[in-house]
Amino acid sequence: WWMFFWGNKRRDAILYGTPYGRQWLTGPGLVSCPACRGVARKYLTDTDVERLTDQEFNVYRCRGCGLKFVFPPPESAVLDKLYHSTFFSSPDKGKRSLINKLFLNFETRSFRNRYNLITGKLGLTAPGRILDLGCGNGKLLVEFRNHGWDVAGVEPSPYGAQICTQEYGLKVWQGTLEQAQIPAESFDLV
Repeated sequence: WWMFFWGNKRRDAILYGTPYGRQWLTGPGLVSCPACRGVARKYLTDTDVERLTDQEFNVYRCRGCGLKFVFPPPESAVLDKLYHSTFFSSPDKGKRSLINKLFLNFETRSFRNRYNLITGKLGLTAPGRILDLGCGNGKLLVEFRNHGWDVAGVEPSPYGAQICTQEYGLKVWQGTLEQAQIPAESFDLV
């Protein structure tokens, strides 16, 4: 992390060096989008739902592409607290309770909707190669695979990476993008 301050009577800005790259804060509650570099405005401030940390997270929404993201990104120690082993567990697929059926149906539709949103926003018509950074339990990658994509992921959590590889047979690197050392231009969509 690093910061550069710039200011005059008309405008103040801060340039942050972050894991997302350089970020300009050009006014109260504004940052640049890590996806399209458009202007993003603070959308909400919240804490984690399980109250595992006392940290507040600022969620920004890009005016250009609609991406919602946390800025500044949480530190590794905070992420370890948030993404523990039970975070990645889902209801037992073998159980026939109504709650489990409803949850699994909702989860499936949610990832299908995400697939449609991503491919629709980007105008993608043919399958290609996708790399999902922070792929969690891998269910978005499964949805892409179901549509013919060649999929892979990077997941910092050992629990999430294990679910991806053991339950879904996905190619997932456990760690960070830097640790995975993936050759440039290996994927069509990241």
